[in-house]
Amino acid sequence: MSTGLGVYGGFEELPDFQDRVAAYDKFFSGNLSFSHYKARRTLGSIDQEKGRIASLSFSSTYVPHDTSTKKMYTKINGNFSYGLLLPIVDHLPFWIRASAGYSLVGDDHSTDPNSSFGEFYFGGFGNNWIDHQGIKRYREYYPFPGAGITSIGATNYVRIMGELILPPLRFRHVGTPFFYLNWARMSLFSSVLQGSDMYSYTDDGEKMIRFKNIGVQIDIRLVLFSYMQSTLSIGYGIAQGYINEKSNWHDFKPETMISLQILD
Repeated sequence: MSTGLGVYGGFEELPDFQDRVAAYDKFFSGNLSFSHYKARRTLGSIDQEKGRIASLSFSSTYVPHDTSTKKMYTKINGNFSYGLLLPIVDHLPFWIRASAGYSLVGDDHSTDPNSSFGEFYFGGFGNNWIDHQGIKRYREYYPFPGAGITSIGATNYVRIMGELILPPLRFRHVGTPFFYLNWARMSLFSSVLQGSDMYSYTDDGEKMIRFKNIGVQIDIRLVLFSYMQSTLSIGYGIAQGYINEKSNWHDFKPETMISLQILD
């Protein structure tokens, strides 16, 4: 179990979702989360290969503005992952990852200027050019490779993703004692995202209500001075959104991601 409290001031955008304007620049936030972790790996693996991982979180944002709109925005989010090893070759795990979220914004959120505090947003791989957090950011609930960062919004959602991690390729003689490559691995993934109040818009203003994507990410472990480890990640994702009025799928602009994880 973990908890957190925060006080924010002078913000122009939401702290958790860049590119989304915060209509009010002073607010308080708190969260409470529970987690369950029972995942294992086999000898010689790089990442967890089988088992289950689950989490449940509650978060609230208090906006001290006038009484014309609500002040408290609460969201509930749950995640569950289950992985197993495929009996084809060694180190070939397949994971199913599911996420769901619900926001207590109420039916009048469309007229509330601060409703962005109570919404979920999705899009992008989530990695920075130079990073210090996890390299597999697409496993979180909010990234959606192939769609623009925070380009998809919702007050409730369900997301299902399948991920296949190919066996790693290990290097013995690539580099020098001061700088060399240790291993490389490739992950393939695809997901669907849907909610009863989900939206994104094309350049022509057409509303999309559900989404799907497919992507690949290659991670390369770099070692500097024999013990300083970093990871170079390269990803590519394509996504589509369904336009209900036209009963067809719209293609987002494909996304390419390059990120260097410093000192893993």
